[in-house]
Amino acid sequence: MDIFLFSDFDGTLVPIHKNPATVAPSLRVRNVLKQLVSLTPVAIISGRSLAFLQKTIAMPKIILAGNHGLEIKMGADQYQHPDAVACEKTIKRFAQKLKNGFRNTDGILIEEKGLTLTFHYRLVSPRKREAVCNAFHDHFKTFSDQSLKVSTGKMALEVRPNIDWGKREAILWILERYKRRFPHRKVIPIYIGDDETDRAALALVKKIGISIFVGEVSTTTIKATFYLPSQTKCIALLSQLQLELMAVGVLPSLGLGNKETPALLRSIKNG
Repeated sequence: MDIFLFSDFDGTLVPIHKNPATVAPSLRVRNVLKQLVSLTPVAIISGRSLAFLQKTIAMPKIILAGNHGLEIKMGADQYQHPDAVACEKTIKRFAQKLKNGFRNTDGILIEEKGLTLTFHYRLVSPRKREAVCNAFHDHFKTFSDQSLKVSTGKMALEVRPNIDWGKREAILWILERYKRRFPHRKVIPIYIGDDETDRAALALVKKIGISIFVGEVSTTTIKATFYLPSQTKCIALLSQLQLELMAVGVLPSLGLGNKETPALLRSIKNG
């Protein structure tokens, strides 16, 4: 049985940065990803745009899903959710409303990503953050367009099309196409995520594979198979996974509690 590795980007492969535009994987992470992609299927599913991911993680074979799975590049297959595409102009209008409304507010970053946008307030003075978030929600209410919805990230508010599609559905889309191409291969998915936008994906993969939440257990209600305390531990885990796959070709067993469970998963369970 092979594994199929799915991972978020920010907070898992790279640390959270104050300025999202400056983020890029370290040389170590790039090397680990290149090795993993040569050994097993790997998909990155992120709130970033697909264009950003293609520019930042340019390597053959890797599967990329941007805007929380609303756009996917899997080999020759490329997908954009049609209802999300229909909302693109509305997203752009709301982005302009935010720019006008917060033009005199220091520390606001509005990341326009085509099918979605992210309102970053990490650089806002801590004493002003609550007021800034309240003002954001006031702008959203007065915009009064039912085609959009808001979700919460880490020091960020995500504006997305109001459709039932996210990272969870992207995983299912990718797995279905992989099974169609390789009907005789059995895979077990692993998903790594670190915030609220990963909740549904982690819950799905917890049922059909192994889900890993990156962050303090005491600070979240998100359910996962395993928990890692930090992004650096996540990279150490991926490095160990790479070494084990290189050693045995495929993981010998992923049965939790089984004496054959590989060292990788034992280290998570015991760590």
